[in-house]
Amino acid sequence: MEFGKPSIIAKESSRRVRIPVNRINGADGHVSVAWKTRDITAISGKDYQGGEGVLKFDHGETCRTIDIEIFDSMVLTLCLMIFFANTEN
Repeated sequence: MEFGKPSIIAKESSRRVRIPVNRINGADGHVSVAWKTRDITAISGKDYQGGEGVLKFDHGETCRTIDIEIFDSMVLTLCLMIFFANTEN
């Protein structure tokens, strides 16, 4: 698995950011990957809705997205991290 983009710039007015996740090295079978958010300068619950989840890829599926809700704040630039916790097939 890999993120579709190394970084994403989003406007707060969009209220959501979509992070593409690509399945690499083939598309046979079912695969899942756990993910989590981590605060850097953005604070979960204040600047964005943090969380964790599992993306499930069906046979032949190569792209999914993680949607993160973002909130209005007065700070011009905020940063958060999303990372993969594990991959299962």
